[in-house]
Parts: sequence; C-alpha cells; structure tokens
Amino acid sequence: GSCGYNTASYDTLSVTASIVWNGMNLNTSGDYSDTLTNSVGCDSIANLNLTVTNPTGVIDLTNKSTLVKITDMLGQETPYRKNTPLFYIYDDGTVEKRIVIE
Repeated sequence: GSCGYNTASYDTLSVTASIVWNGMNLNTSGDYSDTLTNSVGCDSIANLNLTVTNPTGVIDLTNKSTLVKITDMLGQETPYRKNTPLFYIYDDGTVEKRIVIE
C-alpha cells in the first residue's frame, strides 16, 4: 500500500513546567518536531512551538475585567478543563487562549 499524502499538525503551548510530548521530556522553549510513520509508510508530522515560563507568583490586581464565559476551540461554552486549549472571554472584550498542563 501507499499513501497519497502525509499529514502535519501544529500546536502552540505555554507552560510553567516541563511537559512530556510524544515521549519527549521538554523543559526548554523552542520548536519541536516528531515524525510518526504508520504501517503503510505514511508520515504524520507533529510540530510544537513551546514556551516555558517561570511562574512569577505575582497577582495582577489592576485587571478589573470579569470573566464572561469559557469556550472550547469550536466556540462552544464549556466548563474549565485541564490539558485542553480553552478561550477565556472577558467583559472588556479581551480573549485569552489558555491551556493548563497537569
């Protein structure tokens, strides 16, 4: 068998600690790539842009906006979930994309 095309996926994460991604322990900001091959030789290329930040422990008290709702990637309102990219929509019009890795 042969495949007509290869697939690629792209993800961006911002974390405060190391993560395990496709079996690799990552603790440094950067661009990572992993090629996976299925049984008929088709490649799936996974790409990751990772930003690792140190938690500051500083609470921003100047932000007076109120969280209106949380939505998933499809725009459907959802409760908070770990390990899932979510959009936080505030009453001042700002939107924050956040994923909590645990």
